[in-house]
Amino acid sequence: MAGTETNVVVGMEIGTSGIAVAVINTGFGARQELTGVGFSPSIGIENGSVTRPHELVSSIRRAVADAEFAAGVEIKKIFVSYDMPGMAVHKAVIRHDIGKHGLSLRELDETLQKLYKSIRNDDHSIVQTIGIRYYIDNEPVLRPENCKGRKLEMKALVVTAPAAPMEALRRCLECSGLKVQQFVAGPLAAAETVLDAAERELGVILVNIGSGLTNAVYFNHGIMKNLGIFPVGGDHVVSDLAVGLHTSLDVARATLMFNGLKDIEGHIELANISGQGEHSVPGDLINRIIRSRIEEIFSFVNDNFIENLKLNASLPGGIVLMGGCSLIDGIAELGESFFEMPVRVGTPRMTPPGITEDEAYRYAGAIGLGLWGSRQIKTYSRIRRRTGGGIFNRLTKWR
Repeated sequence: MAGTETNVVVGMEIGTSGIAVAVINTGFGARQELTGVGFSPSIGIENGSVTRPHELVSSIRRAVADAEFAAGVEIKKIFVSYDMPGMAVHKAVIRHDIGKHGLSLRELDETLQKLYKSIRNDDHSIVQTIGIRYYIDNEPVLRPENCKGRKLEMKALVVTAPAAPMEALRRCLECSGLKVQQFVAGPLAAAETVLDAAERELGVILVNIGSGLTNAVYFNHGIMKNLGIFPVGGDHVVSDLAVGLHTSLDVARATLMFNGLKDIEGHIELANISGQGEHSVPGDLINRIIRSRIEEIFSFVNDNFIENLKLNASLPGGIVLMGGCSLIDGIAELGESFFEMPVRVGTPRMTPPGITEDEAYRYAGAIGLGLWGSRQIKTYSRIRRRTGGGIFNRLTKWR
């Protein structure tokens, strides 16, 4: 083990099916290098909630150990993404009267705390603050400290999550010997590696269809505008196939990934659920089961997310799909027909060395998280140098 590296940023995505870890080396100037990844099946967590803490700790340690071995570093600090039902994005606004001597750093810090208090409640914790913007007398300013005027207005998007599951996860990470540098909303991290700057500026929706959950995030003008998480995912497609085809989950999963949404003529032979012998099933039945559940997932996204955005114009970036289900053959074409807008499958701009294309999707969120973390560390370093660390500590502390 080469020891803990100061120029290394580590991202960890905790999903329903697996825990992925990515190590990004930022010591190459503008160039960033993916030096190692690790993966372990998620055990002890179901539908976003920790059910068996000791087993989850073991899963986390296995994924970290694999990444440490691949990258040759010891991992102690991580950026973590974690999705669960009940996460929400709030538009927070707070105003403050500026004294005659101008806006002090203390006043700026106190205003930030008031912003947090305006949306905090006993049942939810603040996960992340995004895109803090400052206005003095209705004019935008980049650096409000020491500015003079009558009134400061602070605006931000604040991501919250149910407090009990977040606290349970934090304890598991601490028991794994890890320090969380920041919790990050999963879609925000994934966007770092599958969306380009132009898409996020013009308007795009990223839909991540995971094993047990599907999340959707809307970007416009370069920042996240809204987030939705739905309790349905790829495992539900597999379960439907297993029940409808009278076969095992493993055979159903293989059937899904091999056939996708393409038309299947005639009948195919599948193993019986007992594992003994085979039986014949109509090809069009397979297609109907898969299509029905995928369309249901799309309906969740459309009815409970896209329609609430009330988009009055076309979405230039369309919809980008990612996650295990995005590998299903024909899903982009079905998406275009369903949503009546351009749909593409997102491809990570960094891929782990030695990992097959069919498995690379597992690491997209963790890699994006490492890239996000690298950018945040650079930004916060500039803030700390400018402010003496006070506001930096407030911004990076988990709440």
